Amino acid sequence: MKDKRIEITGILLIAVSLFVLISLIGYSPFEEPKISPNVQIQNPMGIFGIYLSHFLIKIAIGYVSILLPILGIFWGWWLIGKKKIGKLGRTTFFILIGAFLFSVSLGLFGIISAKQL
Repeated sequence: MKDKRIEITGILLIAVSLFVLISLIGYSPFEEPKISPNVQIQNPMGIFGIYLSHFLIKIAIGYVSILLPILGIFWGWWLIGKKKIGKLGRTTFFILIGAFLFSVSLGLFGIISAKQL
């Protein structure tokens, strides 16, 4: 029974990660969550994809957020394959720390270059 739950969790994780990934790929800076109902939505995941991609890219960690659904797909695949989590957990931790540092560095670089103009 526990194995079935882990496999179902892996499948759900892959499905949600694919939804988030497609939302991020379909991101357009011209589509805001306050979009008019008269404007045609370009994001393949609809209005929810606009909200999600706007939050992750503009508010949260920027374009580095594309790594989150990719890691989610790897985690789901790993859970379906019933492999030990230790090695993937450590790798995920280092990838997330690296992505966070990269995002902060880009943000600081943008702030510094804006002040010099």
